[in-house]
Amino acid sequence: MAEALYYEDWEIGKVYETAEREVTQRDAELFAEVEGHKAPMHLDETYAREQSVFGKLTVHGLLTLSMATGMMGEMGLFDGTALAFLDMAWKFHEPVCVGDRIRVRWWVASKRPTSKAGRGIIVREIEAINQDNAKVCSGTMTTLWSMRSESPVAASA
Repeated sequence: MAEALYYEDWEIGKVYETAEREVTQRDAELFAEVEGHKAPMHLDETYAREQSVFGKLTVHGLLTLSMATGMMGEMGLFDGTALAFLDMAWKFHEPVCVGDRIRVRWWVASKRPTSKAGRGIIVREIEAINQDNAKVCSGTMTTLWSMRSESPVAASA
């Protein structure tokens, strides 16, 4: 696991990528329990094969998003330095099916210090990619981040 990065450490445009993770039926079942929507297209293989537009089990789009954020978090780059999740814009491009393997690639698109000393805002561009290198979903996440220094002027220099 990598060391957590502070606001000053993030370089605009530097690309990060997670390890790959397989999406399992158990993931879909656990997510449905937490989320509360037990749609048969995500949980019933016969229904999905015979009645869904994809012809096989797909997982909730928000499960894919949740897995992507978790996979980024597992890298340890945010531990103790990411302060608050502020905003998100997200699009879904392709279905993710049980058995697919996804990885996440992201980079810092922009960053700026806040008016409060010791804090900055980072906007990340994020893509979740499947085993066929297809982008399955993408978007931006805006996060409030800790600075090493208390001076926003020094951090932006």
